[in-house]
Amino acid sequence: RQQTGQSRGVVHAVRVGAPVIVTMADQGTNPSTSAHLRQRAVQKSNNDETLTKDPANSSNKSEVQAPSEARISSPPLWQQIVVLLIIAAFAGTAFHIVRNPESILWLEGYLDVWSHPAKPSSPDVMHVDADVFEAEVRSSTGYLLEFYAPWCGACKNLSPTYGEAATLLKGDAVVGAIDATSHRELAKEFSITGFPTILWFSNGTHREYDGARTTRALVDWVHKRVYGVQQLQTSADVAAVAATPDTVVVLGFFPSDADHDQWKVFQERGMDDDDRKYAVTSGGALGKEWCATLPCVVVLSPLRDVEASPPTWQWEAPNATTAALAEALTAFIRAEELPGVVPYSAATRSLISATLHTHSVVLLTEQSSDIHWYHALAAEQHGAALFLHNADASDRFHSYLGLDGVEVPCVSVLVHSANGYVRKFPLDGSLGSLGDAAQERVRAHLSAVASGTVAPKIKSAEAPDAATEAAAAVKTVVGSTWDSDAFRGSDVFLEVYAPWCGHCKKLAPIWTELAQQLESEFEAEDEGVHGKVIIAKMDGTENEIPDVNIKGFPTLLFFNADRQGEPVSYRGARTLDALVAFVRTHRTRVP
Repeated sequence: RQQTGQSRGVVHAVRVGAPVIVTMADQGTNPSTSAHLRQRAVQKSNNDETLTKDPANSSNKSEVQAPSEARISSPPLWQQIVVLLIIAAFAGTAFHIVRNPESILWLEGYLDVWSHPAKPSSPDVMHVDADVFEAEVRSSTGYLLEFYAPWCGACKNLSPTYGEAATLLKGDAVVGAIDATSHRELAKEFSITGFPTILWFSNGTHREYDGARTTRALVDWVHKRVYGVQQLQTSADVAAVAATPDTVVVLGFFPSDADHDQWKVFQERGMDDDDRKYAVTSGGALGKEWCATLPCVVVLSPLRDVEASPPTWQWEAPNATTAALAEALTAFIRAEELPGVVPYSAATRSLISATLHTHSVVLLTEQSSDIHWYHALAAEQHGAALFLHNADASDRFHSYLGLDGVEVPCVSVLVHSANGYVRKFPLDGSLGSLGDAAQERVRAHLSAVASGTVAPKIKSAEAPDAATEAAAAVKTVVGSTWDSDAFRGSDVFLEVYAPWCGHCKKLAPIWTELAQQLESEFEAEDEGVHGKVIIAKMDGTENEIPDVNIKGFPTLLFFNADRQGEPVSYRGARTLDALVAFVRTHRTRVP
């Protein structure tokens, strides 16, 4: 409705070909207004059509006359419902993302590749393809090579750091990068399953870099590969190494004649251990500033009071075997690298994860709690276990320790396996009041764990319904059912997934098809030739299998019926044909 002065217009929808043109027919006493509106309508028609002065006389136009008091009508009810459902869906999705931010991690790669490719851009980083790899990398005496993917966000973040390291390493080693998605055969040859992966190639062998992704850490790691453990020449050199931040430093002081077993063992230890900083000197003058007699070893911990004298070890074992010397050195470092009770926090997490201790005791308390008794117990058990304390633990950390629903103060003992799996032994119930009684309970629990008289707590979701499970092609594993009769005595090909994992969702229909095909295939075979193979899945965020360390999703593991040895990790293509061929190769043959 258009109103000008006291005149009211009649709305005419005039259809000329495809467009609809709206004009105003004057019904009042203001012809100038009506003419003006008609002129604007003509301009809107892009000069393709003409309008008659009286719209009613045009045979090609349809006319709709509005009532003098036009009303705005509401959309139909079904449209309103659709709009409300869309709004509710967006609100629900936003709420889910806020509560579960990991649910959109699968988008990271796609977002990163749109914004910036992960390809290293430094001119000091050589771009490697298959021909360059065969000609220069495989037989190199020193080549640092990054396997990356263009969509990888972590690769993009590493790019400037990797470029800086390449510049600093000029003249010491060659630094390069290769797109693993374009050179899948090379990626498969070196078992590249995640990005970025950095390998050091030297004299026909290779070694993976798994240290910190910083320029200094990369440069120091390569220098150690090229030149060996750092050699100290002056007191200033010693002081500079001793001041290395956030790292345990191990100094070896040897007499002028370094041709003996202790020297060799220290060098080998330093080359194999990338979690600590090793340095050595064979000059007696420097050693006497730290030790009464030589050879000796000094451990400097970033958590030790700077005013306290660092622990030194007079390494006197002239008749010991090389293996005994190595074990003695490891024991000394393990006992002295993290002194007393270590506060568990983001600042100490890397030091804790690199510890040589196999047993850790974790105490959770309130901020104001008195834990002198805990410090006394740590001193009593010096070298036997690492004692940790957290006064601000999250519910997630409680769950990790196996202490769901247990009020602080509470304790859990962790036992670290060689493959990285951690068994949890939570102490039943809260400690209650702290002091001598709590100390005795923790001491007894630690002793029971060491002697094997207490079982670890296995993280497990609720077991699935038996009837549903019987009808399913893909069987569901939870922590509490892994050792049950349902899975014991059979080969099991297990997918460990996460509900939010995009790759897992893509694999799900293929995994079901694999189970269905193998079920019909094996039923047609002679049961005396091959044993049964179960295709199974497990939610890795809610369950765990003892002594199996899961590092990512999906993880595909093949367990033989006898459960002897490590499971076989599947790293091939996630296609039906490739998975079937893998099962046929690894399934147990029955005599």
